[in-house]
Amino acid sequence: MPQAPGKSFILVPSWLYVIFGGFGVLGALIAIVALERIAETLELTMPLSAFYALYVVSIIGALFQVFVGVMGVVHCANLDKSPFLRILAIAAIVYVIAYALFSIVIFRIGGMGGIFSSIFSMLVGLILPIFYLEGAKKNMTAKEFQ
Repeated sequence: MPQAPGKSFILVPSWLYVIFGGFGVLGALIAIVALERIAETLELTMPLSAFYALYVVSIIGALFQVFVGVMGVVHCANLDKSPFLRILAIAAIVYVIAYALFSIVIFRIGGMGGIFSSIFSMLVGLILPIFYLEGAKKNMTAKEFQ
């Protein structure tokens, strides 16, 4: 099999996706279970349904991250899979941006701030998929020159 120049650009974010995606699923599930108690303690004015929606979207995103990570670990050296990995990277970028916008809307509905933290979270969240995308592009370029 030919050398995959983007392998490490895909492999490192992939492992981080698997690890942090797993923590994300676990954290969101714990938060859903504890949400009513937290809302009582903090006397939140935001409806619980908005928090539930945010956590459900978080779980879906975390599961998607685990999927992206596993696919990256399995296919990082396979030049034939680089278009598929590129699509996953673009989908991850779209998810990060959409989630940030969704959380801004949810926090605004609840009368809470959240804009700065959502934008900061989005900028940090774009780091992994950008590296992943760069690795897929490098592998696609290597595939073209085979």
